[in-house]
Amino acid sequence: MRQAERRRPGTSRRGVRSAAARRRQDQDPVRDHQQARQADRRGVRADQDAHRRGRAAALAGRRLARQRRAHRPLLPRRLGRHRLSRRAARRGDSAGRAHRPLLRRVQRDDNRSRVPQGAPCRERDRRAGTLLRDGLRSSRGRRARRDRSRLKRPGSDPFGGQTPRVGGVERTLPWSWYADPEVLRREGQQIFARAWQYAGHTGQLEGDGSYFASAAGQIPVVVTRARDVRLRAFLNVCRHRGHVVAAGAGRRETLQCPYHAWTYGLDGALRAAPRADREPGFDFGELGLQEIAVDTWGPFVFVNPDPHAMPLAETLGDVPARLAEIVDVDALEFRFRTEFELDANWKIACENFLECYHCAVAHPGFTAAVDVSPDSYRLEADGLTSSQLGPLRENGDSFLAHGEVGRSQFHFLWPNFGINVFPGQPNLSCGAILPLGPERTARFLDYFFTPGVDQSWIDELMAFDDQIGREDTALVEGVQRGVRTGVLPEGRLLSESEQLVAHFQRLCAEALAE
Repeated sequence: MRQAERRRPGTSRRGVRSAAARRRQDQDPVRDHQQARQADRRGVRADQDAHRRGRAAALAGRRLARQRRAHRPLLPRRLGRHRLSRRAARRGDSAGRAHRPLLRRVQRDDNRSRVPQGAPCRERDRRAGTLLRDGLRSSRGRRARRDRSRLKRPGSDPFGGQTPRVGGVERTLPWSWYADPEVLRREGQQIFARAWQYAGHTGQLEGDGSYFASAAGQIPVVVTRARDVRLRAFLNVCRHRGHVVAAGAGRRETLQCPYHAWTYGLDGALRAAPRADREPGFDFGELGLQEIAVDTWGPFVFVNPDPHAMPLAETLGDVPARLAEIVDVDALEFRFRTEFELDANWKIACENFLECYHCAVAHPGFTAAVDVSPDSYRLEADGLTSSQLGPLRENGDSFLAHGEVGRSQFHFLWPNFGINVFPGQPNLSCGAILPLGPERTARFLDYFFTPGVDQSWIDELMAFDDQIGREDTALVEGVQRGVRTGVLPEGRLLSESEQLVAHFQRLCAEALAE
């Protein structure tokens, strides 16, 4: 056994390390350096592990905070005496446990989903996420979300059948409706596809073989006058692959699609389609342009994509009679057109036209000539039309005071057609407000005058109108910047000064609720 025993270096036979060996080991500098480096490495690894754990904990904390912020609308606004307890409950200390279980209640269908505050985060977040996806809110965002969901359900009315009032003011449309592509899509289907809209003037169709392209909202249309002198309007969409067929205005015998050269007569019939003879059963008679309703009032041409539309005369109401008091529309001649675009929703542009509550603040030149005080400036709404009637200021020295037209008239035909008649010499401008996107709008104005109007007066009027247009552009684009933020669900309207805006919004809400 003794021969099999192995002795460690520096030990006696009895296994006891000698004092000299211990001294040699203690004085070994290489060993000391290696031990120090190993200790340093262990310390660095420990620090790195601690840093990783701390960073992971911080990330988890931020992730949990984001989840709580995302789900915060589900919590009551005022927690009362439970506020500190809920915070403590999230920390898991005794103060929080004393008040558990605190419940968050959210109405879902006709049942109540009760989610304990002390429930595991994954289960609580899963339920909260489901509730959020269902469109429920218990804070300020709830009403806007509810109104949007109502919009997507045909037959609903966000106003509940009457314009709600808060004190002496009325609620506006939900502001989410002014920037939502889904709302614009619904407006195209239920407003612009069913209403009479101004497309152009008869001066664009002088003689047979003439046409002009226009739009009804976002629906492209083309108006023609063929050899039979009959006025027609069509959807400006090729029956082959849907390309827009005509552009601009002019005189020609046919309209040819630039995509595959399908060619249509001005009566809408398909005249030619390359390689159609190679297609068995190809029927030219079934593939003409889709005809829509068209009518005129004076020099104004209106179209309506709805095949069941009421007559234009019924839609116009008393507007023709009102205008006849100050100007003969049949004697007007077209002079020129202006076009411009706005970074705003089309409804904001219409609403700006429908009130002069802002005129005293934003249009000093206009208010210097026209009396816009509440007792003088009249507002009238009837059916699909709205009217503003403003007299000249007494003892005014504006160029508008020189002429046979003694007062201003501004009329609006829902959804997007405006008419302006300024005091002075016989004049009229009119045009449509066309949506290009949820927050982009185009507008054109056609200017008409009687033959004897002096050109210098026309130049003054154009400079005057251009200044008002620049002022209005800044206003409507400023409104769009505000409503697109989503920080507030809606606004308020003054029932007296903004009654025509309320009338316009009522018509929009009713159309979208059908």
